[in-house]
Amino acid sequence: MSLNRKRTLTLVVASVFLIAWSLSPQPAAAWGPGGHRVVANIAFDRLDQATRSNIVKVICKHPDFDDRFAARMPEDIKNGNAADRDRWIFLQAAIWPDLIRPVHQYHKETWHFMNLPFFLTTHDKAVLHDVIKPNVSMTLPNPLTPAAKEHLNCVQAFKLCVRGLSDADSTDEEKAIYYCWLLHIAGDIHQPLHSTSLVTRGRFHTSEGDRGGNGIKIKQGRNLHSYWDGLLGGDQSLNDIKGRTADIIANADLKKAAEKAAEELDVAAWIQESNKLAKTFVYDEPIKKEVAAREADSSQPLQKVVLPEVYLKEAGRIAQRRVAEAGYRLAEILKQIEDN
Repeated sequence: MSLNRKRTLTLVVASVFLIAWSLSPQPAAAWGPGGHRVVANIAFDRLDQATRSNIVKVICKHPDFDDRFAARMPEDIKNGNAADRDRWIFLQAAIWPDLIRPVHQYHKETWHFMNLPFFLTTHDKAVLHDVIKPNVSMTLPNPLTPAAKEHLNCVQAFKLCVRGLSDADSTDEEKAIYYCWLLHIAGDIHQPLHSTSLVTRGRFHTSEGDRGGNGIKIKQGRNLHSYWDGLLGGDQSLNDIKGRTADIIANADLKKAAEKAAEELDVAAWIQESNKLAKTFVYDEPIKKEVAAREADSSQPLQKVVLPEVYLKEAGRIAQRRVAEAGYRLAEILKQIEDN
């Protein structure tokens, strides 16, 4: 088989996998388990051995470690080398906040996103700007009460995790939970639809808007949000994650973007980048046109939007760039915490 035919076959298989995965029932979890593990794997590779070991030792003291780490570790990892076990545990920590969604003791739904409003028209903005009240604060509440912690957005939650991990009074069990959330939220913030929600007068007129694309039906998947979540794939083996990571970092443009991104460690800037992508690319014209066409009668269901081929290709490139940027930035944040 020629090299071109092999590449074509690979692209076809990947496309079929992506569509099948996005159509299957999955929770809204930025990038899916594959994407979150890629972000964590990129960060892991950029840490020195001492930092890796220190973080993994803390994660091993997680109060949920037996059920959602040890019990889920594949046999080949369990019986393999220590380096792969540490890497697997680190990557598993990045998906833990999605694994415990039904467990309110641990899970905080709003920690995954921020609903920066994207108004469909200037008239929508004029009417709703002072009516809807999404939590778009970039700072932690003061006082930070237990009730306030329940409703933090992703930027606030990320800052809480950094604070908790830097606090000498935090227990190892608390730090283990903070590490899991930190690794996870770093990925969430870089997914454009975890930053933004479409707001309109007729249909999406609450603080949640369209819930980051969850309200937009598309032909290529269940909805716009799940499509973007699935761009890096679902559950994959450690070797598959290593290979996917290597391919991303081997791309000179993606690596250059990630290196530049690592110079910007203000988490508020990260969410603004995602918001800009959502407004300028993710909510493409066919999407806005379909929503606008049915604003006069919001009782009508939205029709499934066909995303153009050029959109699908560019979305894949953006997703790869964003996970690379997230991984590089996450590594720098972890280094800073370790140095404190």
